[in-house]
Amino acid sequence: MTSALRQLISAGHGDAIATIVRKEGHAYGKPGSRALYALDSARPLWGNIGSVCIDETVRLAVGRAVRSGTLEIVRIDTRDESDVDFGYGTYCGGVSDVWVEPLTGEVRARYTHALERVDAGLPVWIVYTLDPPRVTICTREPGDTDAAWVDRIAPPMRLVIFGATPLAEHVIRVLDGLALAVCVSDWRQHLVDAFDAHPCVALCNHEFPCDDSTLVLVMSHVTRRDVDALQRALQCGCRWIGLLSSSGRRDYIFSLLAQDGVPKALLQTISSPVGLDIGARDDAEIAVAIAAELVQVMRR
Repeated sequence: MTSALRQLISAGHGDAIATIVRKEGHAYGKPGSRALYALDSARPLWGNIGSVCIDETVRLAVGRAVRSGTLEIVRIDTRDESDVDFGYGTYCGGVSDVWVEPLTGEVRARYTHALERVDAGLPVWIVYTLDPPRVTICTREPGDTDAAWVDRIAPPMRLVIFGATPLAEHVIRVLDGLALAVCVSDWRQHLVDAFDAHPCVALCNHEFPCDDSTLVLVMSHVTRRDVDALQRALQCGCRWIGLLSSSGRRDYIFSLLAQDGVPKALLQTISSPVGLDIGARDDAEIAVAIAAELVQVMRR
């Protein structure tokens, strides 16, 4: 879940939330995949739970749920290859249970409150119970339960991008939609101010916030400033540190850090040159490579 979903729901957009709660075999969406649907839109306003043919089935369930004001559970079965829509059309060969919740006033308020809590750095638990079918949002971890599934919604990881550069703009665009709270940091205020157009991006000076759960991407291209940022990230014990650099410049920066007393073993934890090796050349491609490495780190 992201700030974008909270903003849509709190602003009154969307008529229902659809969530995959259970899956058997192969299926496009996994438990926890969500989408926000509106009756007057052919596509989800936010998120995705499957292919276009599944969307159409879920949209029909959204209409029923909104009209009745009650939870609707839809089973998507793609095991029958003779089924043009769900078998032959998708070739998935699995079963998914999709729970469709109409966003009545009370439900909308609960989701808005829950998402505000997540944005504030606190987790929530969404409990899906079969008998009777209901969805409960908890602010504390539920104990023993007969729920069909319990989904823990964790706050997004913080990503600090040190260096308000044009490449940072590309990285932010590629990362849009991921569960990351992005903060752009730079000592050059006029460059930081240029990022005001990104509503979901926090801005700060060179003394960026960080802790052991923070991801830090250092890319200011000013060597001494990059060294200082790396020292700060290392001292905080950040979860991941990446340095945009050639191998030669990386070795030089590492030598400066070593002179400052940073152990070799700690230097080896810094990912540089940053980004998966996909043969990227220009800024747009480099941003994709960096985003791919960040997803890899998030999924560890």
